[in-house]
Amino acid sequence: MKQKAKEDVPEEVLSDAFIRAFPAVLAEVASDHWVEPKVEVRRCFSLRFLERFCEYFALVDIQREKVAPYQIRRIIRKSAFYDQYIKWVK
Repeated sequence: MKQKAKEDVPEEVLSDAFIRAFPAVLAEVASDHWVEPKVEVRRCFSLRFLERFCEYFALVDIQREKVAPYQIRRIIRKSAFYDQYIKWVK
C-alpha cells in the first residue's frame, strides 16, 4: 500500500497485488460459489481489509462512487495518519 496508494488507486489494483503476493488464497474460496474465486477474494479483501481494518483505523481514505444500483466503486488513498505513524525501514 505504501507505493501503490500514494495517489488515488482503484481497489482492484490493491486486491490484485494481494492475490499476486498470496496466490494460495484463491484455493480457499468455496468451489460451489456462483462467482469465480478471484472476484470473491477481491470482494473479501476490499471489505475485510480495506474497509473494516484500514479505513476503520484511519490508514486509508476511501472515496465511494455508485456504479450500479448495488455496485460501488472504491478509490483508495493512504491517509496522512498512515504517513505520520507508519515508518518503513529498508
